[in-house]
This record gives sequence, structure tokens and C-alpha cells, in this order.
Amino acid sequence: MNAKASNHTVRNQQQAYAACPKCGKEELLLILKWRYMFLTSTMPIVAALLIGYFFHIIFLVFIPGILVMNYLIAKKKTPFLICKTCRHAQPSFQPD
Repeated sequence: MNAKASNHTVRNQQQAYAACPKCGKEELLLILKWRYMFLTSTMPIVAALLIGYFFHIIFLVFIPGILVMNYLIAKKKTPFLICKTCRHAQPSFQPD
């Protein structure tokens, strides 16, 4: 899927979910694959870098594994929507 079609799909997803089913507010946040991967990978990579620097360099070997694992999880779980008000998470529409 190209970038133009992807942007069109994101707009359709945001229009399809106009309000949170739990609280009824319209403040929804769409989490895409790369954002999810960045948010879940930052802390473990920083921890591996610090442990590798202070204790032993072998801990740097875990960084590629962290990235691959989080990429696979992000590919499976995203896109999804989070309500900014009540923090309710729901799966987003995923086209075939």
C-alpha cells in the first residue's frame, strides 16, 4: 500500500470511530506501527545500553532482539485507538 492510500485509510479509520464507546468522548488517538514500536522499544534499549556500558558489553547483543520482537508485536497489534479521556483501548478497523 502506498503512502497516499495509507493516509486515506487513516482518515477513514478516524471517521469510522467518531467517539469512544466507553465514555462517549471524541478525543481518540490512533496508534500506528512505528509509533507503537518507538514507545515500546525506547526504555529496553536505553536499559541495555546502560547495563552494557556499566557492567558488560555482551548486553548490547539484546538490542537487535528487542527491535525485532517489538516490530513483530507492533505488526500484529496495530493500528488501534486509545481514548485520551478514559484511556480505553480498542482495535481499529483493519482493511483486508
